[in-house]
Amino acid sequence: MSRALHWAFLLTPCLAVRDSVTDALRTEEDIPDGFDDFFSHFHVTPETHRAILPEHGDPAVTLSVVFALHPAASVLGLTLPPGYQLTDAAGLQSPGCPQVFAPFHLNEKSAYANETEAISLVRHVESCQVLNGLDAKGNSSDLEQKDATVMLTLKLVGDLPELSRKELAVDHGNGSIVTPMTWWYFHIRVLYPDRSPEPEVNRFMLHWASEANTMWEGETSFQSWPILGDWECAYSDWEGWGSCSARCGGGKRMLVRRPLLAPPSGRSCNDTIHPDPASCNEHPCHYSCQFHEEEIIKGECSATCGGGVRFSRKRFVIDGDNLHLCPQMGDQFSEELEPCNTEPCRAKCELAKTWTVVTPCDAVCGRGHFKVMKQVLQKEIDDESCIPEYKWLPCERQHCTAFTVSRTVPNLLPVPEDKAKLVLSWSQKTTSRKIVITAPLGYKFGEKDGKCTIYFHSLQPHLQSCKVGDTTNTIYLSFLTPLPPAETGGAQQGPSKHRYELGIDVTTPECPKTHWVADPIRNQIICDTDADKNRWVIQFLRDDTDAGAELKDSLGFITVWKEGIPVPKVLRLKAEPLLLEETPPAGKTTTTVTTTRMHVTDPNPHTETGIVMCMRDRDPGYCQGRTSKPDVTCGWQNVCQVRDD
Repeated sequence: MSRALHWAFLLTPCLAVRDSVTDALRTEEDIPDGFDDFFSHFHVTPETHRAILPEHGDPAVTLSVVFALHPAASVLGLTLPPGYQLTDAAGLQSPGCPQVFAPFHLNEKSAYANETEAISLVRHVESCQVLNGLDAKGNSSDLEQKDATVMLTLKLVGDLPELSRKELAVDHGNGSIVTPMTWWYFHIRVLYPDRSPEPEVNRFMLHWASEANTMWEGETSFQSWPILGDWECAYSDWEGWGSCSARCGGGKRMLVRRPLLAPPSGRSCNDTIHPDPASCNEHPCHYSCQFHEEEIIKGECSATCGGGVRFSRKRFVIDGDNLHLCPQMGDQFSEELEPCNTEPCRAKCELAKTWTVVTPCDAVCGRGHFKVMKQVLQKEIDDESCIPEYKWLPCERQHCTAFTVSRTVPNLLPVPEDKAKLVLSWSQKTTSRKIVITAPLGYKFGEKDGKCTIYFHSLQPHLQSCKVGDTTNTIYLSFLTPLPPAETGGAQQGPSKHRYELGIDVTTPECPKTHWVADPIRNQIICDTDADKNRWVIQFLRDDTDAGAELKDSLGFITVWKEGIPVPKVLRLKAEPLLLEETPPAGKTTTTVTTTRMHVTDPNPHTETGIVMCMRDRDPGYCQGRTSKPDVTCGWQNVCQVRDD
């Protein structure tokens, strides 16, 4: 087939063919937001949405084209919306096509290309062809010329991995095998039309074919943006009549206006004085009098920008021999308002007065730092010097021990039978082939003999696997290469230097009903676990037969009560702080509670109305101050009690 006939086939319009195999499998529930390997993707990002007039600067606009194709493609076609014109490239041009290019610097890539980690297509373009519909219209009407389109066809080099050649396939488990897609990008330069195309045709089209001598096999589209036109200077209404330049014989009075908006080119808007002043005091001068003005008061401008007025007061002095023949100039002629500070207003750079926490403490134990900033509350759009203010402050979550168990959110205590994210950190002295970590009884790292759920670690490149043991509160870490002592082999820097860290998910144990107690310090109900039964142990083994391993332990953490967990009758909670007003029956103890954000409804009435937690050593009179009963004391478990014996 001849080269001309080859391009003619590809430039022939066709109906959209959108991944016909995967469309048949597609359901509304299968389609997530964003990227999906089942479907081809296409996005165009403009340098600006505004058309610039040639007299205001360079009228060409750079477009970033980003795409990811599900099928293999060796030929691509890009159709521009009606009225767009393709111009010369402005960056690193493709050797096979001068119309496509890549930016000189990576920071000139569009945000969409950076987010998708797109790869430049420019050096993979073998040749290209431009079909200019504007030229094809010939001497047709202007309307037909504006509706004509431009199409750019790119022929890619052969055997291009992840585009013209796709080998790796992934079984998604639903009966379909999907080839993972790679994102690609290239840039073009265009001239905008002098009006926005109609919405139904204002779209970019991307076509593809797997072979050069076939018709287009598929296409997808991207809805374009409305094109904003260039503008001239915008002004306020004419205002501010001044004083007449002459008291008789004909004078002038001027009108002024202030600039409201300047064009994007930065051209100054100086047309603020009316070119046709008004005439005033046209009556003839009948007296041989001469006047001059003396300014006696000049006020401040009423606005610092955007146009204000300034009040001034003058007096008129008569100079001449025939003073008795001259008119007396009264105060009605001595006051005037004049425009001032007519330049457009620019927003001042204003930062918040308070610091906002940006990052948590960067050390799970020991001394670390966290970042705070003062946010920008107000700034001019083009003011690049107005940026947030940052600083680092010292912090310490907890003291570092040889083996430390930390929670990722230190101020949030976990509840029983709930998933918690923990950070285990240690400083080992021996070289290890295996590490055994044992949590207190009841904790669960996962299913028996299953994999651990690790969300980060600093054991690379040594770590091989993490496995749950026969008892689900134990895990085994195995290493491809021996893990060196932390002081010499720890890869981390900063606050975690000379320590290893492992972030892991664990399910907290159930709290026996009899272990729930009131904690007056935290003002919460906590699970009272014996310290000896709340120990975490880590063991370092040189090999599988090692019996003399290095051993370290760490005290764990408590869990707190949450709504819905059964607690002993004496610890039943009420929503409001109920106080005792009546003496209970003989031999019975009645208590009340003050707590927040906790509520339990008891279906069985009982004599207790709740609990008031107290601190007998710090405030011995606290319970007596809560009620008028004389025999209220801070008794068992730091709870206010009333006993009628």
